[in-house]
Amino acid sequence: MKRLFLIFGLALALGGYTQNRNDIEYFMSDTSFTCQDINAHAEVLIPKYYEYSLLDSINDVIWFWEESCGVTEQTIRLKILLAIEQNRFAESVYDTNIIKDLLYYKSKATCTSFCFLFEGEFYTPDQNNIDEITLKWAKRLDSIPDKSPIEDFFLKIYSHQFDNQFSRLSTETFDGTLLQKCYLKEIKKNSYTVNGNIHFGLGAWIPTGNLKLLGGTPNLSVQMDINYKKWLFAGNFQMRFGRSSEVLQVYKSDSLWDCDKFLGGYLGMHSGYHLIKTRSNKFALTAGIGWDFSNFTLKESTEEDSTYIARTLHSLNLNAGFSYKYYIDDWQFIGINGRFHFLFYRNRKGTNLSGNAITIGLIYGLVPYDAKRQNLINLEYYE
Repeated sequence: MKRLFLIFGLALALGGYTQNRNDIEYFMSDTSFTCQDINAHAEVLIPKYYEYSLLDSINDVIWFWEESCGVTEQTIRLKILLAIEQNRFAESVYDTNIIKDLLYYKSKATCTSFCFLFEGEFYTPDQNNIDEITLKWAKRLDSIPDKSPIEDFFLKIYSHQFDNQFSRLSTETFDGTLLQKCYLKEIKKNSYTVNGNIHFGLGAWIPTGNLKLLGGTPNLSVQMDINYKKWLFAGNFQMRFGRSSEVLQVYKSDSLWDCDKFLGGYLGMHSGYHLIKTRSNKFALTAGIGWDFSNFTLKESTEEDSTYIARTLHSLNLNAGFSYKYYIDDWQFIGINGRFHFLFYRNRKGTNLSGNAITIGLIYGLVPYDAKRQNLINLEYYE
């Protein structure tokens, strides 16, 4: 108890308070003294002690804070900075939750409005004296030479120099450290998750062979992707429409019908493998199978009137191609898709429509929020 009285007695003196010692003792023995009260006092005491370089007193406040309310990210951060300041840094100052603590701190520090923090917690930025003083403290210590690599890492993180810091932990410089073991464990925990996206495309359908009689047409597409490691699995729907370059004939109901308008499409699935897969760029080769159709508006004319009916031709569609995506940020991308389609249209007794087709188009896509994917991004690990 004497140690606790000393902490708050010194704090009150530094703050200019006039309460006597009996009042302090009464306050400290009050069972209504909550963790919220302790947090509020720590936010006042620690900046004052730092200003006067009372490092032992900071250590006392941290001790009381953890004894009363348990270990938190803030107390770990303070203990790491204090240990570096006193030239007694050792990994025993933190436990196996250190990477989670660092991710939590990074999420808070980079949040500018309303954010999802590590493991889905909501956060709105506010003024916090502890965060402000540790940022100031880390920046000062970072300017001091002759730091060990692990000390340099923590000081860079706590001074908000986040870029390319977590990726350092996978290098041989940190071999054998608890920090690296925790980092690799966190990567393994969040890796190999299935994630998806949806994208919309606008391009062209370009027929070849006798199918060229249909002429090139606009091609609209919607695709849903599922990604697992470097593999890609997708479902795709395409729609095309237009007029043929000349009048075609299609056989139906024992008659040949003239037509020049058609509506076509494709419904299928494909898989692919990413040859390039970085944070900003993804390039995959793909192969797929599906159902292709062309629906013709048929016209039979006589001297009296004209009759219109529809006839749909079907074909197996085997295709192969590529997909390139450039990520504008972690949640949206643009890109280009291209495929060669092997088609097998048979227009019995009508115009020969044998041939294949090429599709190429621009895409815009969205990636839904995924906590594990966000954790890997924060850890600077890209499968």
